[in-house]
Amino acid sequence: GPSLVCAEGCAHRRASARVGGVVVMSLLPAVVACFWGFADAYRVAAAAGACSDIYRKQWGRGIDCYYSPSGLEVVVGRNSEANDIVSFHIASGHSDFLWMHIAEGIPGSHVLVMAEMVDVPEDDLVFAARVAAHFSQFTRVRPGLLVAPVMICRAAQLSKPEGAKAGAVHIDGAAWRVEVVPGHPNRIG
Repeated sequence: GPSLVCAEGCAHRRASARVGGVVVMSLLPAVVACFWGFADAYRVAAAAGACSDIYRKQWGRGIDCYYSPSGLEVVVGRNSEANDIVSFHIASGHSDFLWMHIAEGIPGSHVLVMAEMVDVPEDDLVFAARVAAHFSQFTRVRPGLLVAPVMICRAAQLSKPEGAKAGAVHIDGAAWRVEVVPGHPNRIG
């Protein structure tokens, strides 16, 4: 559809909505984002939507995808079944990809950074860990704590215990641990 180039040089697509039988065109959210200096965050959120669409089309609605600061895909399972898909299907064949989960047995999303561990910059590792902490029950289980523990391992270290319910994993060998402040991927920056 038509787009507008704002003063920041961003091309904004018009969003349309039907209100009372009338189609309303709106550029307001994008233009306001640029005006207030959030142009980069707005573009990242829009790109992440496209990233998520690709994974959802193949694997279902429980899969989200975001871009790290350096542009790596960070895939997130948003329910138990989607966590299994992230850990055992999307990660399949990518043994050195970076996998994360909130630590201490707290329920949460399985997060996969779509790059080999040695190729993941520290900023991206922290970004993905903050996403894992955000999409967990950490704040409910540990109210008042600001820093969340996140486990990190290679995808090859994951196995599914026989007869285990969806979302359950076993990590073979040592996992690393980082502590981060949880953060929504569209607001980390």
